[in-house]
Amino acid sequence: MNTPSIGLTKAELHEVTGFKYPQKQIHALALMDIPFRVRPDGTPFVARVAIECQSIVPNPKKNQDWVINM
Repeated sequence: MNTPSIGLTKAELHEVTGFKYPQKQIHALALMDIPFRVRPDGTPFVARVAIECQSIVPNPKKNQDWVINM
């Protein structure tokens, strides 16, 4: 039986972020609001559930206050 790991693989991180290098991946993950942790070796760790849950649960729109100056 082949069970998926708890975190994304290097190939999956590359596919999600579009980048190969850890610092670029970290930047891309932050811009996409994908929760992650940085390992002691400097590589990002993304829990598989973080990606799976984002595709199932839509992000609620944030209320934005608008001010019209006249």
